[in-house]
Amino acid sequence: MVLRPAALGLLGVFAVSVCQAQAPALDLFTYEAPPHQVNQADDLGRTRAVGETVDTVMCAAGRSGRTTRVRVTPPNRALYSLRRNLIDGYFAIDPSPELDAIATRTDPVALAKWYFFSAREGIDLRHARIGVVAGSHESSWLTHQGYEIALSVATPRQLVALLRLNRIDAALMDEQVMAGLNVDTEGPGADLHSRFVRFAPLYLYFSDRFTRAAPEFAGRFNRFLPGCMKTALNLSDSEQAFLRQQARKLLMELNASVSLDRALTDGPRLPTFADILNIDKQWQALAPDQSVPLADQLLTLPASRALRAWQDSHRGLVTEALLITKSGTLAAMSQLTSDYWQGDEAKFRENIRKAVTARFEESDLYLSPVRYDASTRQFQVMVSAPLNASDGSGNTGVIALGLNISQALQGLER
Repeated sequence: MVLRPAALGLLGVFAVSVCQAQAPALDLFTYEAPPHQVNQADDLGRTRAVGETVDTVMCAAGRSGRTTRVRVTPPNRALYSLRRNLIDGYFAIDPSPELDAIATRTDPVALAKWYFFSAREGIDLRHARIGVVAGSHESSWLTHQGYEIALSVATPRQLVALLRLNRIDAALMDEQVMAGLNVDTEGPGADLHSRFVRFAPLYLYFSDRFTRAAPEFAGRFNRFLPGCMKTALNLSDSEQAFLRQQARKLLMELNASVSLDRALTDGPRLPTFADILNIDKQWQALAPDQSVPLADQLLTLPASRALRAWQDSHRGLVTEALLITKSGTLAAMSQLTSDYWQGDEAKFRENIRKAVTARFEESDLYLSPVRYDASTRQFQVMVSAPLNASDGSGNTGVIALGLNISQALQGLER
C-alpha cells in the first residue's frame, strides 16, 4: 500500500499526539500557602492541590505536552525530595545558589509581596522576636539577611495567634497569604500593622534527574508561562499613593537637573512615520544585544548622558529614564531600550493628550502595572508624566521613569 502525502501528514500528527499522551505525568510538590496553593477535599474525601499558582504551573506544563500531578507537602520534605531526585520538581521557591547548583530554575511562576506584620507600630525589627513558617522562603531569606528567628511554626494562622498572644513581635508573610486568612473585615489580620519588605519572584525548580531526561522541557515551559499567568501583581491604593509621592519628587528633581525642553528639541527627527516604523523594526530585532546607528547617536547626546548620570546617582532605584517626543519617538534615553517608537505604549498614550494645569501633580502621573524584568530579575513599574510648553500651548512630550519597586516602596507602613 502506498500512502499519499496527506495521509503521511496525518500519521505524523497522530504520532506526535501519541508521544505526548504517553509522556509520563510531571510529579510536582508544592506547599500550603492560601490562596496561591492549598489542599482541597472533594465529596469523597480525596484531596488535590488547587490555587492560582497551581493553575499557572499546570497550564504551562499542559501546553508543553505534559499532564501534571501536584501534591501539597511540608517545605522541608519537598526540598529533601527535590535534592534527592525523588520528584520532578517543586514550586513556588525563592531562588538559592544551592538549588541553582543541583536543579533547573524556570522563570517566575508567582510574584509574592512580603510584609512584616505586627500587633504594634514602630517595631525595631533588628531587635524584635520574629516568627515564620518553618522551612518557608521567608525563613531562609531572614536567615540570609542576618535576622534572628525567635519561633518557627507550621502554618501562617499560628503566626497570627502568636502575635495576638504577644509571643512574637513580628511575622514575615506574603500579603496574599495573610489576605487568604481573612474571611471578612474581622478576620485574623484585620487589626495588624504592616511594613513592606520586598517583592519576591517564586520559581519552579526541576530536579536534575528530570532535566537530564527532558532537557528541552524547561525552555518550552518558560515560553508558555506568560500566557498562563492569569493576573498581574496589583498595587493597593496606599502603595499607589506612596509611589506617586516618590515619583513626583524624582520628576521634580530631574526637571531641575536636566533641561528636558531643550532635549526634546535637540533629539533626532525622522521625516515620515514610515521611517519611524522601519527604524523601530530594525531596533527591536537587534536590542538588547546590539544597537542600530540611531540608538548609538541617541546614547551619545548630552541629554542622554545627563539622564544616565542622574539614574546612577539613585543607586538602583531608577532603572531607566526616557524622554519621548510628541510623535512617540525617543529624544533621549539613559540606556538602550527594547524599542524606538513608544507611541503605542500606555506610558505615552495615557499622557500625551492630557490637559495639565500644574507640573507633575500626583494625579497627573501614570503608573504602569508591576512587571518582572527577567534580564535584571527586578520588579519594575513605569511612571510617566506629560511635558508642557512653557507658553502654555500644549503638550510637547512625555518623561518616563522605570522604578525598582522594591526600593521605591521601602518605608511604606500601614
